[in-house]
Order: sequence, then C-alpha cells, then structure tokens
Amino acid sequence: MGPGMRIAAILVAVLVVAPRAHGDPGAVDRMIELNRQALADYGSGDLESARRKLIDAVILGTRADLDKHRMMGRTYLHLAAVFLGLKDRDKATRYMGEALRVRPDIQPTAQVASPELDELLASQRKAPPTPAAPELESTTPAVEETVAAAPIEPPAPPAAAPPRTDTENPLTAIAEARRRKETGGDALRRAPGAFFVGVGIGSGYGWHPERRLEFHRDQKVQGRVAPSGDLHALPEVGYQLRDDLALSVQGRLQLITARGTDASGIGGAPARGAFAVLARAQKFFGAGQLHLVASANLGVGDAFRFVIEPQEGTVVERHDTVRGGPVAIGPGVGLMYHFGRSVAAGLESRLLLGAPTFAAVMDLSTAFQVAF
Repeated sequence: MGPGMRIAAILVAVLVVAPRAHGDPGAVDRMIELNRQALADYGSGDLESARRKLIDAVILGTRADLDKHRMMGRTYLHLAAVFLGLKDRDKATRYMGEALRVRPDIQPTAQVASPELDELLASQRKAPPTPAAPELESTTPAVEETVAAAPIEPPAPPAAAPPRTDTENPLTAIAEARRRKETGGDALRRAPGAFFVGVGIGSGYGWHPERRLEFHRDQKVQGRVAPSGDLHALPEVGYQLRDDLALSVQGRLQLITARGTDASGIGGAPARGAFAVLARAQKFFGAGQLHLVASANLGVGDAFRFVIEPQEGTVVERHDTVRGGPVAIGPGVGLMYHFGRSVAAGLESRLLLGAPTFAAVMDLSTAFQVAF
C-alpha cells in the first residue's frame, strides 16, 4: 500500500459525528421574495415559472422549520391559485387544505382572487376541519402588503397544462425536504452557493500497453501493471451549484522519487512527476452527513506517468517512465462526510483513461475541503 493509500485509510477511520447547525434566519425574507416573483409570473401568464418559485419557497420554509409560519400559509394559497390556472384541481385542493391548516382565516389577495378560487376556499372550509397549529410570529410585518405592491390581474388559463413527471411532482419535493430536515441533512451539509477549497493526497496503480521509454528512448517495455509514482497531491477550488451537485477545478500533481544510477552517459534525467488540470462535476446521493459521491473528470496536461523500476545489469539502471495522455478522462466514486456546513472530508476511487496515448490508472485519494 502506497503512502497515499495509508493516509486515506487513516482518514476514514477518524471521521466522527458533528453537532447540528441552526436553520437560516433569513428564510422568511427569501420566501417573501419568491412569492413576489411568483405573483409577477402569475400576472404575466407564466404559470409554470410561478409554480417552480412557489415550490422553492415551500421547500425553503420546510427546511427552516417554518411549516406553521403565516407566510407558509400564504404560499400554499398562491400555489392553489396557480394549480387552478394549470387545470389541476386535485393539487389545488390539497394546497388550499394546507393553507387552511396553517391559517384557518386566510383570504385570497387581489393578485390571485377569482370566482374559482373563492369557490374552492369555501368548499374546503365546509370540509371536516383539521386541528389548526399555532402560528409563529412573522419576522416581517404586513406580509401580504410586502409580497406585492400593486394588484396583478389574474391570467387567462392556458389551453393545456404542461406535462409533469413524478420527479417534478411538487408534493414529492416537499416531502423530501421535510425528510431531509428531520435527518439533519440540510443543516449539516455544504449549502448551495458556497465556494470551497480543498486539498487531497493519494496514490495509484494502472496499466499501459507496450511502450517506448521516455528517457531511454531506444528501449521499450512490455505492457504491464505499474505504480503511478509515489503519491499525488490534489489542490482543488469549487462551487456548490445545488444541494446535490458541485463543480470544481482540480490539479493532479504526481511525484516520483529518483531511483538507481546511470553510467551510460546519457544527459538529463528521467521525469520526476506529472501534472494535469481536471474539470470535475460531483453528484451527491443521500441525506445526512455521510453520503455517496459520483464524479465525472476531464483534464489535460502531462496527464499521468507510470514508473519503470531500474534494472541492474541492463541499459536501464535508473528509473524511467511511460505516459498516458495528454488528455485524461474518467469517472470516480467515493464517500463524503460533512462535519458541518464549512468542513468536509472524503475518500474517492477514480479511473482515468489517457488519450490519445492510451493508458489507464486507478487512483485512491483522500481529500479535505473548507467552504466559505
């Protein structure tokens, strides 16, 4: 096992549980802004955009423990109006029921008022009531007046609602948000919109076909499995685009220790490493602090090199190298553990294929990341 692999194994062994973080105190203000934008879309007839913004507001409120806040009730009513416009009365009825659960005395505002919405509200009030939960105090006064400064005329309903798949079902999205909140996943993971820097270390083995040596150019080596240096360092800068998706740029600095001596009189020295810059996309799976990560990697540079050990009694009495690249591409899979919103550590196994000079290397690396 190389030094990078030993370090990776030690890191996995010391991962520990971190305390939970608190919710976002600015969630109500962001919910109000999303409702304002949704009402503008509603007034212009873009019901699908209004739907997405209102669902984002509900998910945001759910994650911030605002399920019983009066602004959540207002958001549910706006969703009922939007789904009436989309000719989906079942969802409109369910959202109106949620609005009444949070605010039994709620009334439509001028921006969404319509005879159909009034009829739905009246019919839901006649339905068997569910216990009303106590409302939280609003952190922003006059919420309805803040959401929109001027009335917006209700739009004419579209001829047909756009198709929606199960993965786009807003009720499913809200249920997932509530589940994540209960497991503590959102409070304990890097937030969308955060930048992060990281550093990693590791080692790897791979395979190359028959190839001419880089230093002793008159010599060839048969295809074989060989180490890719002593270790590699992995500096990284990235951006958390979504809760489940991060983009980054990573350097792969491979180090090779000199081996053997050469009495052949050849000038110069064999390569002592390789460097590549890789663009990475990382997809996160699961909630909570520990989760699975899959990555896609594409880079260019020296790519990677394999070490050919010195052979006493032959022309090659000092180490030499063969290379794959200069393009490197391949997938990765690993585990990431978040100690909180700012600090994370992980372990990754990654396969890189070199082109047009073909070779393949399997890296095992560990990483430490700090977000800000």
